[in-house]
Amino acid sequence: MANNYFLENEDNFLIEEKIKEIINKEKFADVIPTTYDLELTSLENALEDLDTYSFLTSKKVIIIRGLDKIIKKNLDYDIDSSLDHLYKYLKDPVEDNLLIIRVNKSDNKQTMYKKLKSLCTVEEIKVDIKEQIENKLKDYKLEKRFIDYLLEYCNNDITKISNEIEKLKNYRLEEKELTIKDIDDLVTKEYGDSKTLFFNFLEYVGKKDIENALKTYRELKNYDANDLGLLTSISNQVRMMYTVNIYERKNNSNDEIAKKLNANPYRIKKIREINSLYSPKEIRELMIKLEEIDLKSKSTDESTNSLIENFIINLKKD
Repeated sequence: MANNYFLENEDNFLIEEKIKEIINKEKFADVIPTTYDLELTSLENALEDLDTYSFLTSKKVIIIRGLDKIIKKNLDYDIDSSLDHLYKYLKDPVEDNLLIIRVNKSDNKQTMYKKLKSLCTVEEIKVDIKEQIENKLKDYKLEKRFIDYLLEYCNNDITKISNEIEKLKNYRLEEKELTIKDIDDLVTKEYGDSKTLFFNFLEYVGKKDIENALKTYRELKNYDANDLGLLTSISNQVRMMYTVNIYERKNNSNDEIAKKLNANPYRIKKIREINSLYSPKEIRELMIKLEEIDLKSKSTDESTNSLIENFIINLKKD
């Protein structure tokens, strides 16, 4: 396993930082790494580089990325023979080579990943985001809640946060002082995945959490500027909640419901979690309320947006 590493993480920034750490630890800092992206080249090209002696330098750093993607998409027709070649190399690696295999996500049930992990040093990638931000901004005076606000504003996206910190630092290079207003003025707000926001919105409605329901609804508007279109999307989610609830009461499992509705099992799981906040009667009442908002928005001068926001504001009165 000497000098063979396996890294798994979906955040590019974290993987890049870990690669730098490994290169320094293994004393390959003076070597320029060569990256083989398997969506652009074949695994055999990387293996040929590992097997070939270089006249320019005895040391090599070879990074292989995208193995998970070519397996999933079946892009490499000779992948089985290439993998056999890779396993053979890993069992008897060249001492002057540092090999790093990086993937976004692995499936521990697959034989390939089991073999790779058994033949490599598997490095866990963990990070304390707050501590990392504090270190990067240690020379700056920060307004109270600055770090928490930045995390929320960037949706905890470490890569984005790292890039935005450099922008903020340059902006206040002379003053060495950063405020929340600087974040509002300079940083582009990062919103969560729209599906997750829908689930969050319905959860807050179920809990009658007016503040967070309003906040999440306004974030959803970034994905659908058409208020009527957004109302339709919310209504569709609630109808799905109602349908899932019917199957729930028949004691169907998540997989059974997903199969009957031709839906993703994860979506069914999340909907069942939200359904636990509502009684069947409350789901029906929510459907009726959304239909009333739809009808009112089409038959009166009142805007769809104000109707939805008033509905949220009055949650605790219903």
